[in-house]
Amino acid sequence: MVNSARILALAIVLLCGKAIAAIDHDFTISDTQVWQRQAVLITISLKNTDKYSTLDWPVSHTSRYRIYTSLNQNSTNRIHAILFFTKSGTQNIQLPDISYSRGGRIQQTISLLPVNITVKTLPAYIPPTMPVGKITMSETYSASPLLLNANTFYQQDIRLSGINVAAEHFPLIQSQLTSAAHQYLSTETKLSNAFTGQDFQGVKTYNIPLSFPSFTYISEQVIHWQYFDPNSGKILNDHFTSSAILATPIWMKLVLIFLLLALIYYLIRWSRRLYTSFIAVTRQRQQIKALLNDPVDTSKTKQAIATHAALHHWQSNASIHQWLEKYQQYNGIETELNTALQRLDALCYANSTINHQELHQINQTLLHYLHKVKYIRLIRHQLYNE
Repeated sequence: MVNSARILALAIVLLCGKAIAAIDHDFTISDTQVWQRQAVLITISLKNTDKYSTLDWPVSHTSRYRIYTSLNQNSTNRIHAILFFTKSGTQNIQLPDISYSRGGRIQQTISLLPVNITVKTLPAYIPPTMPVGKITMSETYSASPLLLNANTFYQQDIRLSGINVAAEHFPLIQSQLTSAAHQYLSTETKLSNAFTGQDFQGVKTYNIPLSFPSFTYISEQVIHWQYFDPNSGKILNDHFTSSAILATPIWMKLVLIFLLLALIYYLIRWSRRLYTSFIAVTRQRQQIKALLNDPVDTSKTKQAIATHAALHHWQSNASIHQWLEKYQQYNGIETELNTALQRLDALCYANSTINHQELHQINQTLLHYLHKVKYIRLIRHQLYNE
């Protein structure tokens, strides 16, 4: 009796250990009416799993569809599967059971209900390499494409990618990449299909070694492809513009660097001269203004005229009449200025006391016309006569 009681108690313990709560789950599907090769996304959400459990879902491709899952050992809350149907018609899909394990032992299996999906036939003129869905293209180089050296190997990586598009159906673009101006070696093509979070992404990568035997310039290339839009049921066009490529010999780069340094040196030197001339012109104009605003006697007015003549590199000891001729030669005849200088000439030789009010009027007239001379002309005279 004692042995029988022990056996019964052990059986009860084992049965209790085996008993676990049923795993609730939600099953959603993106669409039940699709085109051939159009993605069908299935999401299975599990409600009462724990972080120590694992799932196993033994799915595989069939003659009717290709399937990819997001199942991994670190995520047991939600599972994604994506199907691409290769055959048209009404497809009855019975996906395999999901095994729920804990501690390395299968605790329970999750059975999925069958699904009926209507798959529409693609038009006969659509080739197998035309994707059903939009894709994008990008490129990278192992060095800047405009700073390549001749007789050196580089790598160009062209990447095509599409959300919910399988890489096997990406277009063939390699024929559009060939150019007689540069040398292609063996091109490596890589395909990958995987979930990144909740999104499925197909990726096709071209790894292209490049070599340029001499100076080479390749302008931007436009790569074209077509894709079938499942929403509109139409074929749409898309394109990508690749970067321009410039490869030069080392000696040519050194010459260009030397010329660039020489240009920088010239620009710095010319900028310093320009700044120096600007400062000199500004100071001389301020000096002229200060002299004309102080109508003490005619000597300061004549000194202002001489300073202006020096700005233009005219004759420094020229008379008022000679200075006026030079001014009119460059700026045209000004009647008011001519009259004011005649009055100034009269004041210079007058025996009577200087009329300061009249001299002030003459100085202001002279200052007005001297300020009409543009700064740039004065600076140019200063630069070219240094």
